[in-house]
Amino acid sequence: MRRIIIGTAGHIDHGKTALVKALTGIDTDRLEEEKERGISIDLGFAHFDLPGGTKVGVVDVPGHERFIKNMLAGVGGIDVVLFVVAADEGIMPQTREHFEIVSLLGVRHAIFALTKSDMAEREMVEAVEEEVREFIEPTRFKDAPIIPTSVVTGEGLDGARRLLEEIVAKVEERPLGEAVRLPIDRVFTMAGRGTVVTGTLWSGSIAKEDRLEIQPGAKPVRVRSVEVHGESVERAFAGQRTALGIHGVEKIEVERGHCVVSPGDFEASTVVDIEFHLLASVDRPLETRTRIRFHLGASETIGRLFLLDRESLLPGEACFAQVRLELPVAAGFSDRFVMRTYSPMKTIGGGRVLDPLASGHKRKDRVVLERLTVLANAPLEGAAEEHIKASGHGVRLDYLRKKLSCGLRVLEGVTADLSRAARIFEISPGLYLHTERLRDLEGRIEGVLKTYQTEHRLVWGMPKEELRERLRSIDMNFLSWVLGRLEAAGRVSTRKGDVRAGTGGVQLSPAEEQARALVVDLLKRNLFAPPGEREIEAGARIPAEAVRKVIRLLVEEGEITRLEPGLVMHHSAIEAATAQLRTYLKEHGEATAGDLKTALGTTRKYAVPLLEHLDKIGVTRRKGDKRTLVG
Repeated sequence: MRRIIIGTAGHIDHGKTALVKALTGIDTDRLEEEKERGISIDLGFAHFDLPGGTKVGVVDVPGHERFIKNMLAGVGGIDVVLFVVAADEGIMPQTREHFEIVSLLGVRHAIFALTKSDMAEREMVEAVEEEVREFIEPTRFKDAPIIPTSVVTGEGLDGARRLLEEIVAKVEERPLGEAVRLPIDRVFTMAGRGTVVTGTLWSGSIAKEDRLEIQPGAKPVRVRSVEVHGESVERAFAGQRTALGIHGVEKIEVERGHCVVSPGDFEASTVVDIEFHLLASVDRPLETRTRIRFHLGASETIGRLFLLDRESLLPGEACFAQVRLELPVAAGFSDRFVMRTYSPMKTIGGGRVLDPLASGHKRKDRVVLERLTVLANAPLEGAAEEHIKASGHGVRLDYLRKKLSCGLRVLEGVTADLSRAARIFEISPGLYLHTERLRDLEGRIEGVLKTYQTEHRLVWGMPKEELRERLRSIDMNFLSWVLGRLEAAGRVSTRKGDVRAGTGGVQLSPAEEQARALVVDLLKRNLFAPPGEREIEAGARIPAEAVRKVIRLLVEEGEITRLEPGLVMHHSAIEAATAQLRTYLKEHGEATAGDLKTALGTTRKYAVPLLEHLDKIGVTRRKGDKRTLVG
């Protein structure tokens, strides 16, 4: 079943509502004031079956310039515009503004009805038809049908129905997707149903008992009832006029311009990056920081427009811009919007949303402009890749969902394709990093390590925590993942909590090599009674500071062990002591420090710190003044 919405457009008193009533049998003027004044003030809704059986919804909009705000609240979700021009008047100011609005919103299909044909001479009707044809010639609607109609005589009504059916058959239906969004254009209460909201379902489908939320505010709601064209249904689909009875919010908490959305797919924001086109009909350049009215879906929000690559925009030109709004709006990627001046209110342009969750950034920033260029021209996969590329620390899937508003399953398919193509990496569940950013980070890590090693030549490696801080405090788990890749490729080495570029060790000068040999020789020749560090420094032929660095390096490499400040012992002494004490304790079961000192043939000065080290590494266990073997 096709799901299509037709919307009216045209100047006030040109017969939009009368034509809708003639086609559908429904009077869309529902307010007392509308009936008294004989003009449409707010949106009206109808539906009817085309000759072939297709049921279509109709949104009838007011034509008066004072009610453009209401008109904009209804036309955002239409597929076909039924454009009305009175045959006895021709093109008027609101004809032009309505035409600009539906063009800016990307409506691609239209039929032009010359209404009130019974009130004009045939020559006048033909003249107006020619005027309309000339008017639409430079636009996407240049081939749209034009048909004279009269609700009095019935002229053209059957023809209009047939034309609408032909056009509806050409309309590409909205993809269902899974991300639900219903911009709310009416809110009221009904006995037994509580709060009711209506709107055109832009995407997804909604069924009874679905758990959704209202944006802005992320207010959770449960769907109690679903109606389409006034009939109760189990499920409504994208492209249908829908009424929802919802539980969880009161009428006072919801208003026109809010959206019913699926949780996790949208987030309201006050900062939006856009591609903006200034209408050629505007009479002056538009300056950056201009106060504007931003119309998206059924919402109108006041804000300021910041041009990102220039100070002013000439009529007919387009550029990238950022809108900073006074209240949050639930926008989606690639949404179309209309922009009007703050005061006096006049339509000046429109365009597409490129980043619905933008952050503040400097104007004329080359990186930002390049990113927006990609978002303006790329398909969904390219947009996802660009957002991932923009982060050096990775992007989470739940955040990407809100950036692209396409639904979880669709996005999972996109990221899977990008992963298979090695464009991105999933560095942890749901966290993605772009290949280029990974290479950049790997290069930065190697650079930081090499600089550190130059500045600390006799230190084996850089502490991981210090490396993390120098990389602007990235997540340690993420850093460990990247270091694991680099180590597997032989580009870094890790040892305990330290990291070193490359796989080689510290390169010592000849004098430092001599000092190293001296230290090792002294410690090996005095296994259980080694000279203190100060004594070693005194016997070396290089500065004491260099000797201390050589000793620290030997400790880091594991060749010697620092038992306490100023006292080091060669690893062979530790191994020999371990072997001797195991033999002694297996024979005696337990022993005092004095017994073990005698067994090792050393003094208490060395035996106590050595025994405490063996306790620490799990060779012995102290109980009171005695020790036993562990295990």
